[in-house]
Amino acid sequence: MGSLASAGGHVDDLIVTAQQAGPIPLNASFRCAPGELLALVGPSGSGKTTLLRTIAGLYQPQQGRVSCAGREWFLAQSGQRHSLPPQARQIGMVFQDVALFPHLNVAANIAFGLYRWSRAKAKARVDALLVMIGLEGFAE
Repeated sequence: MGSLASAGGHVDDLIVTAQQAGPIPLNASFRCAPGELLALVGPSGSGKTTLLRTIAGLYQPQQGRVSCAGREWFLAQSGQRHSLPPQARQIGMVFQDVALFPHLNVAANIAFGLYRWSRAKAKARVDALLVMIGLEGFAE
């Protein structure tokens, strides 16, 4: 792939390419500029969720690239392979189906993303969020 400028984009763009023969065949390439709205549309089984999982770092296709704001999140091409872990990508993904950790209680599921916070600060934030959504008393 050429430079970002020669490809008609900007270094701030989200750039995604993904190719693989299976188990879910993929041959996708797109670019999304900051503030731009992009929709992935297709029939069930066409790879939409797999592409989103690739961006989030939850899946690695056989070949491809994901970069955002000039930072390489994933690269698998020409013998190179690099992947930032999901927590280093500063992106969130809401699953269509329930995706809670079954071995954790409500409070621990909510606090999961606050692992860098002090225990007291994380507990206070979880308690505030439970009150905000009307689930106080259901932490356990």
